[in-house]
This record gives sequence, C-alpha cells and structure tokens, in this order.
Amino acid sequence: MNAEEQRHESHVLLPDRLRTHALVTVALCAGVVVALGVLLHGGSEPDRVDDLVSRLLRGSVVDNNPLLGWVARMADPVPFAMVVGGLTLGGLLSGNPRMAQLSLVGPIAAVLLTELVVKPVVGRTLGGSLAFPSGHTSATASVCAVVAVLLLDTSRRYPRVLRVLLLCGVLAQCATMALALVATHQHYATDIGGGFALALASVLGAALVIDKLNARRRGGPPRGGGAPPVLVARGSLQALQDHGGTRVMRTAA
Repeated sequence: MNAEEQRHESHVLLPDRLRTHALVTVALCAGVVVALGVLLHGGSEPDRVDDLVSRLLRGSVVDNNPLLGWVARMADPVPFAMVVGGLTLGGLLSGNPRMAQLSLVGPIAAVLLTELVVKPVVGRTLGGSLAFPSGHTSATASVCAVVAVLLLDTSRRYPRVLRVLLLCGVLAQCATMALALVATHQHYATDIGGGFALALASVLGAALVIDKLNARRRGGPPRGGGAPPVLVARGSLQALQDHGGTRVMRTAA
C-alpha cells in the first residue's frame, strides 16, 4: 500500500469490518421508527411504556427540575448549529474531508427527516405539538453518533483512555437529554426512542454513502483493500512486456 492509499484508508469513515454491522444497524433502526410510527400514528395519549416511565419519574427529584429544562435547551437550533459547525470545521482543519462531510450531512439529515417527514406523517401530538420522534433527541443523538463514528475506528491513533472517556461522555449526554425531555414533560419516552433510532440510522447511512461516493470519485473500490482497476491493468501490461523481452533474449542467445 503506497502513501496515497494509506492516506485514503485513514480517512475512511467505516472500515470494512464495520460496514456490515452498520448496514444491519441502519435497517434495524429504520424498522424501529416505522414500527413505532405505525403504533403511535395520530395519537396523543401515552402508551404503556410511557406510563411506566412517567410513574417512575413522578415526584422524584428530576420531575420538572429546572436544571433539566436548561439541559433540554442545549439541543435548540442555535446550540445545535454551533456544534455541527464546530465538528465540520474540525474535520476540515484536520485534513479529514469525509469527517467534515459526515459532521454536516448526518445531523442535518436527521433533523430534517424528523421535522419535515416523520413528524407530519405520524402525527402524534403532546400538548398540541407534533411529538414523534423527538427533534431534540434526533439533534443530540446525531451529533453524538458522529463523534462515536470517529472514536470507534481503532485505526486512528487515539489513546485508549481518551477514547473510552469520550464514548462514555457521548452516552451520558444522550441519556441526560432523554431524561430531561421526559422529566420536563416535553416528550413521551417512545418519542425519545424514535429520535435515537432515526438519528443513528441517519448518521450511519450518511457515513456509508459518503464512503461509497468518495471511493467512486477516486476511481477505486469502495472498500479499503485492493488496488484500483487501472493499477491492476498497468501491472499486467508491464508483466507481459517483461515476459516478452525475456523470450527475445533467449531466442537471440
């Protein structure tokens, strides 16, 4: 593998060993969103899962906690745009255009699908507003998923302790946002689940598409291994020329 191929491989978002898992995850998450959307279509009342979660939180220290209300506002449009812009700029400055593309496309796709497609189609409401899936959850989880894609690739040289700490921080942020939205009665628990599933499907799907398009653009295979067809053809032609030259030398002798 030459220097150019090594540089290309280091910028692949999802290495070969993760692509199949990513495809399965996208399919499962899409199935969750569809199934919940069918079950909750046109409703406005909590289901059994929502009732159970509400009873567990009712009267606890987190119920309508003002601090959790502030946490929920961290996924408002302005903070969301700032985080997405920061991740995109970080990918560009680090020389990783694919990560910059994923940082921009993944979260925005998740939010647009939530607000413009799934919410109007499902039509579930809470307090008169469309609720499924949770847009705040989609925004938070999609940003966290982008960070996770970066950290889960062990070919990138991050200290293991830093990798584990950042992944734990990502999971903690998602859990805190989910708790905040339910405890402040902005969403039902099933809205949160739909938001997580949609965000994960959007980011992983975007990563797969970005890798595929970039591989086609550079004329190579979508996977990390193997040489491009042009290089294989050149190598075969060179071998034939060398073989022909050897035969001529033997005849002359």
